[in-house]
Amino acid sequence: MVEEMKKYKIKVLGICETRRRGVGERVLEEGYVMRYSGVADGRRACGGVAIVIDEETNTRVRSWKAISPRIIRVDLDLEEKISIIQVYGPTEDANVAEKDEFWMQLERETIEAEESRKLVVIGDFNGRIGMDEQVGNGCMGKYGCEVIKNNNGQRLIEYASQHNFLIGNTWFIHKRIHKITFVGEGREAESMIDYILYQGELRYAFRDVKVIRGAELDTDHKLLVADTGFRERKVCRQKAYRRIKHEELRLAENREKYKVELSNRIENLQNAEDMQNNVDFIWSELKEVIMGAAEEVCGQKVVGRFKRRTRWWSEEVKMKVREKKKAYKKFIGSKRQEDYRIYVEKRNVAKRTVKLAKIESWENFGRDLQNLHGRENGRAFWRTVKQLRGKFGKQTRSIVDENGRLVSQLEEVMERWRRYYENKFQRNENETGFDQDEHQQMMDELIDGITNEITTNEVEESIKRLRTGRAAGEDGIVPELIKWGGDLLIEKMTSLINLIWHQERVPSQWTKNIIIPIHKKGPTTDCENYRAVCLSQVSMKVYTGILEKRLRKVVEQEMEEEQAAFRPGRQAQEHVSSLRNICSKFLERGKPVYLAFLDLKAAFDSVPRQVIWEALKRKRVPEKLIKAIISVNVGMRAKVRICGGMSHELVWRWG
Repeated sequence: MVEEMKKYKIKVLGICETRRRGVGERVLEEGYVMRYSGVADGRRACGGVAIVIDEETNTRVRSWKAISPRIIRVDLDLEEKISIIQVYGPTEDANVAEKDEFWMQLERETIEAEESRKLVVIGDFNGRIGMDEQVGNGCMGKYGCEVIKNNNGQRLIEYASQHNFLIGNTWFIHKRIHKITFVGEGREAESMIDYILYQGELRYAFRDVKVIRGAELDTDHKLLVADTGFRERKVCRQKAYRRIKHEELRLAENREKYKVELSNRIENLQNAEDMQNNVDFIWSELKEVIMGAAEEVCGQKVVGRFKRRTRWWSEEVKMKVREKKKAYKKFIGSKRQEDYRIYVEKRNVAKRTVKLAKIESWENFGRDLQNLHGRENGRAFWRTVKQLRGKFGKQTRSIVDENGRLVSQLEEVMERWRRYYENKFQRNENETGFDQDEHQQMMDELIDGITNEITTNEVEESIKRLRTGRAAGEDGIVPELIKWGGDLLIEKMTSLINLIWHQERVPSQWTKNIIIPIHKKGPTTDCENYRAVCLSQVSMKVYTGILEKRLRKVVEQEMEEEQAAFRPGRQAQEHVSSLRNICSKFLERGKPVYLAFLDLKAAFDSVPRQVIWEALKRKRVPEKLIKAIISVNVGMRAKVRICGGMSHELVWRWG
């Protein structure tokens, strides 16, 4: 037996019909340990169950319990806390009392284990469950292997459905010979009566369930195995935080209320004389009135507190399930037949109530989804579709640090990401060979040019270009709060931006950014497999939008005709058409054509800033504009946001 476990790399093995008396442990060769539960001493040795565990996994055994000659339980502290229950069910011909006793014992043990652990139930149930996946309320997959269903099989389906188990044998595609678990020699009897059950929450861990026909076990039963991969799932938990319910501004009525409220607050602003030229103070006051007006009109909501809610769970369902559990506990205490009859009635009523509630819930959900499908609610509709299809990206949880150690605690994960991006964005810019003295000389020689003030029209156009539905920066202000702020806000922003333009210094709050790692490909534990998305503040986007528009007017005339990227009116399909024409012309003349594709890894994150300033000078960009561009790049800071938590601050000097 140990040799077969080693051969097939089996960590935990459940055994039926051990035919051992009593309860105990036995150390096998090479450190394997068998825990068994059999009939009482003095009785004829029959039945019995056992669980064999290898040496490494045995160190994670928390406790174990022998319930009866038919049921044994072992608690393991793996990445998840798991209870494995090995069973040996009565045969189909056994009397009803024996069957009832077995299922009641299993039910009682399941309820006890469910309180603190995830459950896996394995063994010979002597039940045939058929192939109709509709009867199992989601516990059966569509890959059964036989049409016959007996009484034991029906009991198994009811048990699995009641406790949210999945019958693993039916969820994976295999040939029939790799599903049949019992072959009666000489009787031409084949059936699937051994099963591996696991709770729906453990679906991620079970990669495959199948029969290995070649195992030498000296029994009519075939070796049924499950390929598993447990992981720590609850270490890095999503933190809850509060934000403005800016989605309320989609209603025209609320937008008008917000505009009026914000205008009133701006009119009541009284700047101190000594602070009139302080960009930090002016922005701090303006931010306060924006957030105050938004909160007054829209209110706040808690984000990140994910609580699983069942749409069909109503007060009626809750009451019926409570009555069923109460009847069951009463029967367990009395063992009277009348109490059992009442329990069965309550159980059937609860099942019918749940079934009807689920049907009604799906009908209501369909109507809600249909109502969402429209221009006004398109975002909510597609968000719901993505949730149903599981299309949301993977959350960053455990990550490997510089020493190759896997860290899972939220604080350690955030600190690892902070160090990673700090090293990435804090390279020594002298590595480029760019001379600092030469850089200063270049700045001294910059030509004068655009020095006129920024106009209200420029600010208004930049605000109009902001796209709604985008995430907020560190200050919590989303584009909607700026776009729909009204004329007074535009005037106030124009005054502030002109002050920034003349002082060549942005408010310190504008330099704060949020970095969110988004998984691209490969293992999720490697930082290199993530794309960094930076959330800058919307007010900064308004200012940089103005600078970009002014810069484009200067450099557009200096650009080569071949330059296509980041230029208006030059679409990708036009470039594809040009390439096709070039290839066609060369092929007509029988000449070879070569296309060169150059992909720069993390190109935007690798550009030395002094090189950018040099390039701007060579394009004869005015001094005032270059200094303004420099002012929005120096002193940049960022925090990394993971699972709702924020890392410590890092300084951004590169890219």
